[in-house]
Amino acid sequence: MGSPAAHPLDARHRRLLAVWAVAVVVLGSGAVCRGALDPAPGFVARPCRIDVNRASVAELQALPGVGPGRAEAVVLERIRGGPFVGLEDLGRVHGFGGATLRGLAVYVRF
Repeated sequence: MGSPAAHPLDARHRRLLAVWAVAVVVLGSGAVCRGALDPAPGFVARPCRIDVNRASVAELQALPGVGPGRAEAVVLERIRGGPFVGLEDLGRVHGFGGATLRGLAVYVRF
C-alpha cells in the first residue's frame, strides 16, 4: 500500500492557518488597541469571595489551590460535619493545612 494522496486543500489550509497565527500574535501583542483594557483611575480590584457553605464543587475549584478532589472533599465534609463557621473549620478537610488556609483567607466567606 502506498501513502495516501495529499488532500487538495492542504496548501490552502496551511495558508489560512498562517494568516490566523499572525492575526493572533498581532492582536495578542496589544498593538491594535494598546491601553484599551487599562483600569480607570482609582479602580481597585477586589477578589470575589466565595461562600464555602453554599458553593458547589465547580465554584470551589475557582479558589487558588483547590482542584476537583479538594472541592469534593469540602462539600463532603460540609455534609458530614455541618457548616463551616470560620477559616479554621476548613482544617477539618484533608489537605487543608495552615499555608493553604492562609492563602484562601481573602477568597472565602462563611
